[in-house]
Amino acid sequence: MRRCASTTSPTSCRPARTRFIYHCPWCGGVAPESKRRSLFATISIDESERLQRLTTGLKTVEEAIAALGQPDEDDPQGTTTKTPGTETATPRLTTCRMLTFRRLSETAEVDLIDYGPEGLSFSFRGKFLGKPAGSMPSDPRATS
Repeated sequence: MRRCASTTSPTSCRPARTRFIYHCPWCGGVAPESKRRSLFATISIDESERLQRLTTGLKTVEEAIAALGQPDEDDPQGTTTKTPGTETATPRLTTCRMLTFRRLSETAEVDLIDYGPEGLSFSFRGKFLGKPAGSMPSDPRATS
């Protein structure tokens, strides 16, 4: 099991599955509406198009680093993809290198996934803005 070493971006260590809480596990009351949208920056259409132009045509990790600069994170086991089995092939799990660039945009983090001989993939996600004022700590046992 991979452990998250990042303390700067909670999105860099994504859990394998997400669980939603609709009711309080102690009292059964309805949980408040999610504040997730307020935790991450919104990427404008103009910014998305700018980042797409910046990354289009990059075919290798070396080209990407030359064009974008050094990544803020370089995780050799950054993501895993699952390919289902067929009549002629067994199911397959493939671990791929992932590089994250945080300095290319005020609002977006750019992830590069290196699929090896199959090429590169780029994705853009809103930067973590921090917890809203008055929110509870992640760990209720945590103290300030």
